[in-house]
Amino acid sequence: MTQTPKNKIKIVVKNEIKKLFKPNCEIEKIKRSDGSLEFRSCKMSEIDNWADSVAKKILKDLDL
Repeated sequence: MTQTPKNKIKIVVKNEIKKLFKPNCEIEKIKRSDGSLEFRSCKMSEIDNWADSVAKKILKDLDL
């Protein structure tokens, strides 16, 4: 399956957006009220979905 130029642009834009946010996706320590620690990391799937929608909007705004 060959990619259209539009799909290539979308993939590049999406990957660049994900690169911006990935460093902030580290494990976060949260101290609970009982004194124990909870560890959370942000969900890459949320960033992935957001980057996808931004890439689509950019292409739409550029009429591609």
